[in-house]
Amino acid sequence: SNLSTSWKLVATFGFCPFFWNLHFGQNTGFILLGLAGFVRFRPSRPLLAGGFAALTAIKPHLLAVFGVLLLWDAWNRDGRRALFGGVAVLAGGSLFAVAVQPQIFQWFVDALRRPTTPDAIRLADWDVPLLSYEFRRAIDPDRFGLQFLPLGITCIAVIVWNWKRPIHWPSALPWIVLLSCLVAPYGGWIFDLTVLVLPVLALLSGSRDPRLTLLALALISWFGFRIVGLAEPIWFTPAVAVVLGYQWVQSRSQTS
Repeated sequence: SNLSTSWKLVATFGFCPFFWNLHFGQNTGFILLGLAGFVRFRPSRPLLAGGFAALTAIKPHLLAVFGVLLLWDAWNRDGRRALFGGVAVLAGGSLFAVAVQPQIFQWFVDALRRPTTPDAIRLADWDVPLLSYEFRRAIDPDRFGLQFLPLGITCIAVIVWNWKRPIHWPSALPWIVLLSCLVAPYGGWIFDLTVLVLPVLALLSGSRDPRLTLLALALISWFGFRIVGLAEPIWFTPAVAVVLGYQWVQSRSQTS
């Protein structure tokens, strides 16, 4: 890695979604832990890696592309072991939840079906800061299912791209996370975007001269700290994607 530990800490704790995650008391940090554990242990201990990956199911809509590729990767032995580890952790956690509160899954289904009231907004009526939501608004605002169309097309595309090709998770996962956030069908709140720390650190660590990228990310974060409404930062993930894409192109040109 060409990025010192000090700069890694600056890039992580200075990344504005990290601040918003603490401010709102959200659980996205557990998802980031799941991603970090998965990429750390997938090459050598796939069963344990799958157990970590189960943490991403806290918000499955946020990392749906990752979930689909995790299933797709089960065609090889290590992929099946990782999937088994994830399913085992999810099953154990679900059994524990049901033991504590037998109606918990029924409550979840009821919450999804509940219409909008003065006290609660139903899932389909939230204004979310996502490109998929803007796509739905442009086509037909009343059809909630349209928000899932970009995700569906993307999942088909990544499966075709990885057709009978082993996924090199350490190098692929940062881009999978970034892509997942770009086409997410729901969520995408500024505190959810803490998961973008993974691609940020991955690209910075592989750069010979990350100073310009750090400056650009600092500018993005500065605007992110000024966010007022939760539905405001639709620009955030695309902006990070542009910066990281530029960093990747620069890194490729330096090594060629």
